Amino acid sequence: MDHRNLPPAPAPNYHPEAILGNLTLEQKQHSVNILAFNIAHHAGSRVFGHDVAKGLKLTEAWVRPLTMGVRDDLIDASPSAPSEQLGINSKKALRGHTVCEILVEEGMMNVHGGLAGACAVLLLDIATFSSLFTLSLVAGVSAWGLSTAMNITWHAAARQGTQLRFVSTTLSHGGRVSAARCEVYDAKTAKLLISAVHTIAPLKTSSNSSVKPPGFSQSKL
Repeated sequence: MDHRNLPPAPAPNYHPEAILGNLTLEQKQHSVNILAFNIAHHAGSRVFGHDVAKGLKLTEAWVRPLTMGVRDDLIDASPSAPSEQLGINSKKALRGHTVCEILVEEGMMNVHGGLAGACAVLLLDIATFSSLFTLSLVAGVSAWGLSTAMNITWHAAARQGTQLRFVSTTLSHGGRVSAARCEVYDAKTAKLLISAVHTIAPLKTSSNSSVKPPGFSQSKL
């Protein structure tokens, strides 16, 4: 399945023009469509975790040059941008950066009144993948793959009613391994709640199918 053929994302991701970032409107639309695909957000869905993950909203999507902290200038991520600026066929590396938000609701809690660990892992999986696919839309390198590890640290509990802010940044993309990190904050207080690094073994695909996902029934995990 080609991501360009995915249906438009439903609520809460049906206004891509409201997403902050330097991607084109078309790229933002593709990003939310892919997010909805991974959550399996469609009528009658029985995919694991859909009932809680469907509330995850993409609020920011950026692509920036990776310059080891020296500079952090934005790039033009449009299809007409010079390939040298995007890092394509050059030595310039790029990173994807996304922000997603979701409200902690009753069905996401454990018996101790905090966000359940399994629920957090599911949301982290999707959030880290969002930054990788955002980068793939610009760089043209496949983000699809199989999870190999996720290293998670819980810093504080997230209680019911907390608005979670997932800030994800790519670490590596393509090659032998792809990876992204994510920090989860209380959006109201800026308190760090969870941090994680997710590593993925890329699927072997031909160069002309760099952004084509596997069949709908195949899990990314």
